[in-house]
Amino acid sequence: MSSAHDPPTALPPEVSGAPSMAILSREDLADIVSRAGDRSADRVVAGLETMEHKLDSHVSSVDQRLTRVDARLDEIEVRQSSNSFSSSTNVHAAPHTLPLRGSVTTPATPSRPRAGMSSAEGDWNNLSLEER
Repeated sequence: MSSAHDPPTALPPEVSGAPSMAILSREDLADIVSRAGDRSADRVVAGLETMEHKLDSHVSSVDQRLTRVDARLDEIEVRQSSNSFSSSTNVHAAPHTLPLRGSVTTPATPSRPRAGMSSAEGDWNNLSLEER
């Protein structure tokens, strides 16, 4: 029985059917494996760096978009608050009728625009660059 630590031995050409080749020592094999591992590691590191650069550019792009959306939302909120103030004064200025006896009354509240459907968005698109 041979041990796992025995140096490799070549089969005689007549047994292996191949011409005699130089046998590599464990050190040679370890060096080949180490160099292959280094090349693989270099490729992995290069791939990771490429992915990192792509992610950084995507994050930067998304951050710029979010900044623009945030500024737009701030503008819409300002417009809605000024619109709700004017509509609430209009609601209070409307003539009131007396409810019928026994009917349930609800307080008059200004209607809230649905998300994405507000007129503020249209107002925003009609603003000049200085007004934005």
